[in-house]
This record gives sequence, C-alpha cells and structure tokens, in this order.
Amino acid sequence: MMTRLRYRVLTRSPARLFDAMRTRRQGSSNRARGRRLASSLAGGRSAVSLIGSVSGRVRAMSARHPARDPRARPFLWYLLAWNSAVGLSASFFPYHMLRNLATGFALAALHGVAVAAVRIVSAPLWGRAVDRFGARPVLAVCSFGIAAVPAIWLFPTPAFLWPLALEAALSGALWGGHGLAAMDLTVDLSPAQAPLFTSPSSHDSLAPPLRVCDSPERKE
Repeated sequence: MMTRLRYRVLTRSPARLFDAMRTRRQGSSNRARGRRLASSLAGGRSAVSLIGSVSGRVRAMSARHPARDPRARPFLWYLLAWNSAVGLSASFFPYHMLRNLATGFALAALHGVAVAAVRIVSAPLWGRAVDRFGARPVLAVCSFGIAAVPAIWLFPTPAFLWPLALEAALSGALWGGHGLAAMDLTVDLSPAQAPLFTSPSSHDSLAPPLRVCDSPERKE
C-alpha cells in the first residue's frame, strides 16, 4: 500500500508541477500580449488624434483660401454651375436609352464603355493641346461642345440607334479634354507656396517625418 502511494506521488507530482509551470507561462505570455496590445492601441489612438487635428486644420485653411482668391472665384462659380447642370441631366440619358429607345442594359453598358475608352485614347491629344494653348481655351471649347452634344439624342430611334455611336465618340473626346483642362486650371490657380502637411508639434524630433515639402514656386 505504501509502495503504491509513493508511486502515485512520484508520478503525479512532476506532472502537476509541469502543468503549473505551463499555466504560469501562459498567463505571463497573455499578460505580455495584453500589454503590447494596449500600448499599440494607445499609440494608434495618439497617431489618429494627431493626424485628425492636423488634417482638420489643413482642410479649414484649404477651404477658405479659394473663396478669398479673386483669380479662383470665377472658376469656382463655373464648377458649381457646371456640376449642378451635369448632376441634374446625367440621370435622364440612361433612362431615355432604356425606356424610349429600348436598348437594353447590355447596349447601355456598352455605350458607357465606349465613352470611357474614347476618353482614354484622346487624353494624350488633349494634354498636348493644353500645353500649347493653355487650359482655359481647351476648357471653353470642351464645355461648349459637351453642351451641344445632347442634340444628337434627338435623332436615335428604337430602329435607328447608330447616332449613339457618334454621340459616344464625341462625348468621350470632349469629356477627356474637359477633365484634363479643369485639373490643369485647378493646379494653376492653387497657391504658389502652400505647405501640404505640417505637424503642430513643437518637438524637432517629430517635425521632420510629419512635414511635406512646400510646393515649388510656379512661373506666372
């Protein structure tokens, strides 16, 4: 009887000791993981707060500047009127294709793909035109052209849909030039020197990685 008791004590004690050591190690490992997770969350929260405060200041400064710039104000009014007109009329063309012209969704999607393809193909030509003549003349030509293109929609019928191919080609080309000219004019009207991102911290150790170099001066 005593031999069996000694055998059980000798066999079970190391196993219990090993289990206790393993449980202790797992507990310490879990605590270490918890501390690392808490420190990571705290660091991420600090970074998000810093970036949010800086980006809020940058957005506020960027939003006020164009409205005060006499050169940019007419362009802003143009963009407001243009995007309002486009937003009101854009939804009627797919409805007209599906309802009145009975094109079906496949042909309507093909029309959109054709417009996008022509925009891509014509982009280099419009880029050279902007470099040679400037963004304002190209924007004016494309704007008047886009305003006249909807007249083509008077000619297609359910039995005669070929004018839609001409409309897709003209729309794609004119919209490609309009997008490039509008972007180029936006860059030209932006401030000559404006810090894109500046750290509000006064510590020199944090300032360099949180700053972006000023934009180079543009030649007027």
